Amino acid sequence: MAGGAVAQFPMPDSGAVWVNTLYNVQPSFPTAVFTLMQAESYCVNGADTIVNGLPYVQLHYCPGTYKGAFREAAGRVWYVPAGETQEVLLYDFSALPGDTLLVYHETALSGQGQLSPVVVNSAGPDPQLEGRQVVQLSEGGRWIEGIGAAWGLFSEPWVNVSNYQLHLECMSYLDSTRYPMPGPGRCDPFMAVGEYRSGATDSNTACLFPNPTTGRLQVRSNSPIEHLRLTTVDGRGVQVAATLGGNIAVLDLAPLAPGVYLLYTRAAGLAQRVVRE
Repeated sequence: MAGGAVAQFPMPDSGAVWVNTLYNVQPSFPTAVFTLMQAESYCVNGADTIVNGLPYVQLHYCPGTYKGAFREAAGRVWYVPAGETQEVLLYDFSALPGDTLLVYHETALSGQGQLSPVVVNSAGPDPQLEGRQVVQLSEGGRWIEGIGAAWGLFSEPWVNVSNYQLHLECMSYLDSTRYPMPGPGRCDPFMAVGEYRSGATDSNTACLFPNPTTGRLQVRSNSPIEHLRLTTVDGRGVQVAATLGGNIAVLDLAPLAPGVYLLYTRAAGLAQRVVRE
């Protein structure tokens, strides 16, 4: 029955932007330092193509160069890289726990494409993501229906241990953001390498207090705070109640389990370490 599934949230065929990022991570006390090493953005603009008699949606770097093409069938997303004709499996939202899949991904920095086996750990709708089907891999990666992988559109499916971190920084369709948080506004496909860091002491650093905290966390910035994103250290988004007002924001971390989290403040371009006691 899974093989005949129809995606409730299909991958968009026009007006979509994916912003993939790769950060170098330098552990230090009390906060790790994150430096943006690479930012690549991909767009679909409604252009189609035919490969081996099948229709595909064209994917381009934003803007311009052809990246490849994808198609969706029965919950599976197939991809054909530029210059090739053989399709490879990118995601399978019809997969069941225990399934082993051979999927395409690209290695960090080099962008070299390869196929690797992955094992599905769990699969099911996520109410915090509008009921989209979410597939969690045993290797650590997470696929979100109609969006892609949470670590980036072609990200490696496993947790890395080499002092770098992958992110799907933003994904939008038409004039609405789908990830990391649903809301109005299109993703900005242009990011300057090296502009995001944490643990810095310059005038752009957001001030967090108290940190560590048992619940309430106040964020102060020298520039207006328009967006906040809280994640676990392995990049999984966390939703908490937040109040934003000008250069100040207040987050309620009381419902979270004790541990270390990362707070991204888009206004100042920061990723900072937060400890929930």
